[in-house]
Amino acid sequence: MTLAYWERHCFDDPAVVADRDELLKSADQNPDPYGAFLSLLRSGRRDAVCTALEYFHYQDRQARWGFGNPLDEYAAEVLDRARWVLRGTPLPGVRGQDRASALWAIQNHAQAAGAPLITAELRAVARRR
Repeated sequence: MTLAYWERHCFDDPAVVADRDELLKSADQNPDPYGAFLSLLRSGRRDAVCTALEYFHYQDRQARWGFGNPLDEYAAEVLDRARWVLRGTPLPGVRGQDRASALWAIQNHAQAAGAPLITAELRAVARRR
């Protein structure tokens, strides 16, 4: 599973659905993950951005096999978009999945500038429990 949260999310834009589905293709289907990833990341739609953030995290997890994250060149942009998600109001109806996607994406790349947002989100999770 590549996108734990956003694989079954009902997007209202067919272009976003197509980009998400491109990320989900298996290697034998010749996916173009970079184009789809960047389209989602730069879409300005929070659910689409979160899909890209989760895909970035998936690639980070795969890096443990020694191949590195092929999307590392976009890490600064990913961090910026993750901070954007964390600064905003949580998306309705997704039970915090937007927040989790943002936190996952930055877990290996966080910088001091993101510390207040990360801390605030972790405190918010603790209050909801």
